[in-house]
Amino acid sequence: MKASVTITAINILIASAMGAANAQTNSISGTNVALVAKIALTGIEQVSSSNSASIKFTNKDILSALHATNSAQIVFISNDDQEPTVWLRKTSGGNETFTDISHFFTITQPAEVDAHHNLTSYAIRVYSYDDHNGTTFNVSGLVNLNRRQINGQNVRGLIRVATSQAQVSGDGTIHGVPAVFRGTIDAGSPEVVVED
Repeated sequence: MKASVTITAINILIASAMGAANAQTNSISGTNVALVAKIALTGIEQVSSSNSASIKFTNKDILSALHATNSAQIVFISNDDQEPTVWLRKTSGGNETFTDISHFFTITQPAEVDAHHNLTSYAIRVYSYDDHNGTTFNVSGLVNLNRRQINGQNVRGLIRVATSQAQVSGDGTIHGVPAVFRGTIDAGSPEVVVED
């Protein structure tokens, strides 16, 4: 199984939409690949003992909970083709900053099967989110991972996951109210991120 990635961290405080929560701004170590995440969940929440309502949960909801602008991106960063961690990427004046948001959002992968000379993999992934203010989801499903050559500044011919596509379902809460979810969690637009 893929080993855990260790990343050196410096603590900072960022506010969530309805309260304060801790996160970390971390230095990126080694050669990593960042994939831009797209979360598109729909579901049903329990609004009374016998009634429900339709709901949606997307990147915008996570960015709002982190008080991040809509120009910020949620990215999955993988070091040396290991399981990714979840980060918030902001760009200002041509400079990128990354904030580790694994205090809110984690990915675990209990199983993976490789195919096509390791250019394709099929994995079970569990995506868990908790804004520490009553909104959560714990969804899982089969994810298709596709690898190809990725180039970056001073990096050529790196074979890494370039896209991941997952159909997921699971449960959670919206402001403390029970909910069930289904949808997709995809990632793409790979970028090589190298430690400065």
